[in-house]
Formats: sequence, C-alpha cells, structure tokens
Amino acid sequence: LSGAPPPRSPRFLPAARFPPCPTETPLPPRPSHTRRRRTPPPLAVTLPGADIMAEPEFDYGYGRFAAVRSLLPLVFRRAAVLRADSPQIRSLAVRLGAQPDKVTAIPYNITEDSYPPPGLALAELRARSRAEVAARHGLDPARPIVVSLNRLHPFKGIAYLVEAVPHVEQAGARPQVLIVGPNRTTPRFGDYGAFVRRRAEELGVAESVIFTGGVPHDQTLGYLAAADAVVVPSVAESFSRVVVEAAAAGTPAVVTRTTGVSDYVAEAGCGLVVEPRSGEAIGAALARLLRDGELWRGLASRCPEFAGQFRSEKIAAELLDLYRRSIPSAT
Repeated sequence: LSGAPPPRSPRFLPAARFPPCPTETPLPPRPSHTRRRRTPPPLAVTLPGADIMAEPEFDYGYGRFAAVRSLLPLVFRRAAVLRADSPQIRSLAVRLGAQPDKVTAIPYNITEDSYPPPGLALAELRARSRAEVAARHGLDPARPIVVSLNRLHPFKGIAYLVEAVPHVEQAGARPQVLIVGPNRTTPRFGDYGAFVRRRAEELGVAESVIFTGGVPHDQTLGYLAAADAVVVPSVAESFSRVVVEAAAAGTPAVVTRTTGVSDYVAEAGCGLVVEPRSGEAIGAALARLLRDGELWRGLASRCPEFAGQFRSEKIAAELLDLYRRSIPSAT
C-alpha cells in the first residue's frame, strides 16, 4: 500500500456512504452540520422542546430569540429525518416550517432504574417508599402525599400547584405537597423557589408545602412511589419523563394538556389531563383523585402497562426502524 492515499483522502469521499448522524437540534448549527461537503452525513435530528418552544412570559424556550428562529429553517432543510418527542412537538415543528413527512413523533424512554427492582412487588415498593419519605420529611402517612418532581423553573408551573392546594383543602382533602427539585433563577422571576414559597405563604398553605431541594437520582423512584398523586403543572413542556416514571411506580399523574406526554396519558387512561395556568383546574382534578378511591384504583391499575411502553429497548427499536425507513445509508 506504499504510496496509496490515506483512507480519508478527498478523492475517496465522493464514493463513501456515511451512517446517519443522530443529533439534538444544533443551535447554532455546528460547522460540520452546515458547511458544504461533496458527501455530507445524513442528520437524524431530535427536537428538544427548549430549542423550538417560545414562552417569553416564563423565561423559557430558545425559540423566543429571533436568531434561533432564523436558523430553524436551515436545520429543518438539512435534516434527513426529524424526531419529535411528542405529537405536540411534531405539530409545532410543522407550524415552524418543517416538512410534515420528515417529522415523526417518538417519545423519550425512561431508564431501567425507573422501574421497580426485579423481585420487588409494586405494592411492597410503594409501602416501603411511603414510610421512608414520611419519616424523612416528618409527614403524616395517613394524609395524602402529592409530589412535584422537577427543577424549580417558571415554565414548570409549580406556582399553579401551590395555588391548587386551597381548592383541594376546600374539597375536604388535606394534601401534603412535596416539591422536589433544584432551584433556578430567571430574569423575570428572580429566585423561583423564593417566589413559590411566597405564594404559599400568601395563600396560607405554607405548612402543607414542603421544599426538599434536589435529591439524588437513586431516590427519585422512592419519592414517586410514596405519592398518592404526582403533578406536572407545566405551562409548556415537550414531553415530561416524570409522568412515565411515576406510572412505573404505580402513581397516577395530574398533568396539563400543554405537556407533551398528556396525549399519551389521555390515550392510556392512566392519569388526569387539565388546563394549564390554573390552580383551580389542578385542584379540582387532585381533589377527585384523592377522594375517589375507585377512580384512583382504575387509573393506577393502568400505570404499569403504560410505563412499559417507554422502556429503552422499545424506543430504540422505534428509532432504528425510523432511521432505516428514512435514511438509505442506515440499512
């Protein structure tokens, strides 16, 4: 082979067939994604909600910036295939100019440690977790436990969960609300955790709302399994793995319809979908869920099967099938 050109010599590139290059929305596009090549690799782009959503009122979404919006058409054209993590994000991408036949909704997976450990019955996991969480935070295990597991950012809508508590109490339930997650600071809201705490004090429910701060990942299953209900009150969110992780732990969710996973929840009948930006709507749903045992048991019974649809091997198989159908070099 003495004197032969190296394998990456330009005269070999025109005949080369590159495998697909999976990437999240490249904003701004990396040079390797946008510069002209004689044989560019096909891009399989996942669309994270933050890259294309725009909620300026809540300091969220790169799509609120003109520079990003101007780059999206380039990304959409350059991509061989676009993977949205929910039907809502697929619809948004099409409204923003993506070709409909390029965009497929395939949800995110949840990891294997989000499911009950092998050999441990779900009922035992829930009982053990409830006792541990109640002891850790000084809760009354006989009262309902409601969990929010998310970073404290305005777009997550956690203030609306706090505003729901008086409505739940008026309906005769006495929830203990655990707000689990690290705090964030944004330009409009400042310290969002402090903002939510002030709201709880203003509404007279501060004693019923407990802020745990961030917790290690290996404790999240325990918090979700300890709960009677998990609430995802997001103003806008592309998916929300928390709802699926809660279902894996046997806990039904109350989730806003502007959260991408709500489409899957409604179809499976494993939770309640409510209007966003409304403490009253969240409170009414929570009150139903916490006071109606038959409703709770029906939703909870469908949770494990629902969560099983999001196992890593199943989602990986869907992605591989998408790539093979959409990108010739992936076969």
